[in-house]
Amino acid sequence: MEFYQLHQVNEWTCVKIVEYYRAKIKKKDWGTVLDSVKKDLQKVAEVNSGFDATRRRKAQEIVDRWKHWTAPTDRNMDNPHFKVEFQKIKTTKSSSASASPVSDGENEEQDEPIEIDLMSIKKQLEMVPLIEWKVGDINVTQKFRQYQRSVIDKAMNYGLKWDDSYEILAFASIIVLSWPCPYSKFFTNREWDQITQTNPYVIQYPVIPSQTSTVLREVAMKHLMGKESYMQPDESELSKAVARTFNDLCDVPIYSPVKMSEELHCDKLLFPYINSLFFRRLAEYEVRLNCAVGSSKKRPDFSCVVDDVPILNSEIKPLGVTPLKRKKDFAKIHLRAKKSINQQLNLKGGPGEAGLLMNMGDVVESFFMDFRFGLYCSWPFHRTRLAIDKASMPLIESNFCHFVALEARIERVNKLAEDFKGRSQQFTPPLQIKFMTEFPDSPQLRQLLELS
Repeated sequence: MEFYQLHQVNEWTCVKIVEYYRAKIKKKDWGTVLDSVKKDLQKVAEVNSGFDATRRRKAQEIVDRWKHWTAPTDRNMDNPHFKVEFQKIKTTKSSSASASPVSDGENEEQDEPIEIDLMSIKKQLEMVPLIEWKVGDINVTQKFRQYQRSVIDKAMNYGLKWDDSYEILAFASIIVLSWPCPYSKFFTNREWDQITQTNPYVIQYPVIPSQTSTVLREVAMKHLMGKESYMQPDESELSKAVARTFNDLCDVPIYSPVKMSEELHCDKLLFPYINSLFFRRLAEYEVRLNCAVGSSKKRPDFSCVVDDVPILNSEIKPLGVTPLKRKKDFAKIHLRAKKSINQQLNLKGGPGEAGLLMNMGDVVESFFMDFRFGLYCSWPFHRTRLAIDKASMPLIESNFCHFVALEARIERVNKLAEDFKGRSQQFTPPLQIKFMTEFPDSPQLRQLLELS
């Protein structure tokens, strides 16, 4: 089983492994070679095999998907043209995967094992917590620590991938307080309901005046029925923002495309809301769109920044986004929010809060993260669906209210910006700083957050 020790898991392709085995064993027919490969992979996947978790997990994945992994079994392995033909099959599969919104080939290409220093996390969880979060008779801290210990066991036995987004966040002391409960083995529904009822970021309705809502619904219905629907604003700032948003969205297609580029998605479906509401003359924050971060070529989609510290982070993926990319971006934006909170506390002692905006396809979700009792708590704020075609134009009203609530002075983002900007560089360190935690030691997370 030297092959699996000498080669990284991304080199464990059917062609490469079969070539290796054919050079080593006497019987070189296709069936015998595959039988030997499968038996060895089953041995590698065993917990006591001596291989690390990444290799064990990869071996188990190949065994579980054996029929797909060995797709070209109808070809004669002794045929000298086999390798060329097999490479053509792999290329064809790769091309079809890129054309499909969701495909096994794309998920395989994107997902990867996450390397994390588990021993440092294990030692941290063995220490008595400096402070505990309790809601009534529920000790949230202790129950979440039980979950974190279970994740360590899972990571040691099977490893973690980006698909394990809640597990990755748990290692960063991030708890997501959404429904359904992501930690259902450790919290009952009654307990989770009691905890989530303490959400400090609940939207206060109505977000916009009822008259404005009525006008917006009426023009959306006119547009849906093919009637003249250009919206004329009155003198108020809110009315001007509503009219600009609606008029910019009037050219949505009759039928929504299956896939769309990120640039076109932002320009046609999302930025009309952002341009109307976040570029206000008196805002205390700076809006950044598609700007490079440091020396990287990656671009944050949209952020509100004060003194180079993001108050609101976002992740945007266009129509056709795969489930795996959703999970990866879900983990990424939460880790970036934690980074923002740590920067706020270190630079000015607070406020210790950050907004998160996710637009994955036609779904728009927002959260607010705060730091309490040693945990980075992500609280759901609102969830809506974008208007992506003519039939969904009535959704503009709910989306507009979502972005108004997210930005408005009476709500959170501008309030956070004012709080942070008004703080002095000279401050008394708040108690929270004692309970701050660093990020898990992981090369993938460092690259993701550009910490290195």
